[in-house]
Amino acid sequence: MNSVKFTAIALLTVLQLATCKQPEKIAVINFDDNVKAAGITKNSKNGLQAINFCKIINVDWDSILIIPPYTMESQIDKIKAENISTIKSEILASSTGDDHLQLIVLKQHKVVAYGELSLVPLNLGRLMNTGAGFVSISKENCAHFIAVPNKLDSSTYTVKIDTLK
Repeated sequence: MNSVKFTAIALLTVLQLATCKQPEKIAVINFDDNVKAAGITKNSKNGLQAINFCKIINVDWDSILIIPPYTMESQIDKIKAENISTIKSEILASSTGDDHLQLIVLKQHKVVAYGELSLVPLNLGRLMNTGAGFVSISKENCAHFIAVPNKLDSSTYTVKIDTLK
């Protein structure tokens, strides 16, 4: 009788372990490399350039959150993504520098990727939301941006919404 109980408990334990869902890995994207691959470099003399975020994001996604430098933990906690806690410490650790920002890539309210994007050459500062929320770029609008050479700093482009699209 005891051996039957032991076998049953062992079998249930194995079944439970087998059905446990392992947490999905969240991709870390080198956005700086992707920006270079899109042809946007420091000291580029190309003038106005169309920016298509669909070409910079190399995972399946539906929105991007732009997380500015020095973002507080309480702001990260407001992000409505079921697995944001998985990358929260990395986002907070990286938000202490003012030379880059974080991009969090979402698919159906779930984080699928994240990474840093340097403010040189692509400065997204003009897209930043001055309110409590974060700027979000949807996949439907990913090609509605232009990069304008910065008059004060020839090594950067200021990204703006293309109002002609």
